[in-house]
Amino acid sequence: MRKSQKGFTLIELLVVIVIIGILAGVLIAVINPARQQNRARNGVIKATIQKVGFAINTARAGIGSIPSSDDFPTEIDNLDGAPSCSGTAGLGTAESLNCTFSVSGITLPGTEEFSIYADDIKGLAFRISAMLHDMNEKDAIGAPVLIFDSQEGLFECSNGTLITVDDLGATCGDPVE
Repeated sequence: MRKSQKGFTLIELLVVIVIIGILAGVLIAVINPARQQNRARNGVIKATIQKVGFAINTARAGIGSIPSSDDFPTEIDNLDGAPSCSGTAGLGTAESLNCTFSVSGITLPGTEEFSIYADDIKGLAFRISAMLHDMNEKDAIGAPVLIFDSQEGLFECSNGTLITVDDLGATCGDPVE
């Protein structure tokens, strides 16, 4: 008589493990799609900040200074509507750049917009900031702020960090890639 085998073969076990893995991957994607969407949106925001920084550097090379609040809308393309700029009085008699603006095709969380700030448009330093999407929530409450500094790089800072903070490295840590 032949003895019947009890248990499962190796092939059967591997098939069950693969099926469980596929189901777990689908379940994770269904449970947290907002996180993946926000990660993609934050990548777009980072790329946009760097592109605007590059555009401002290009404008500076062409006109010899950072565009003033008056010149900013005409020097930078792809702005969605007219930027909101405050006065041009900066430190002493220097002109400054202080605007909030939207870039066409970019959706930021809440009602926040990109902000750009430069104390003296004849200098080299300017900063651009935008709020990122919170990875765990659908709104912007508690979301980090991304600040691009023309001399120090790109920083991800905690919510509420001002664009005018003196030392971004001490406030926000190391620059992000």
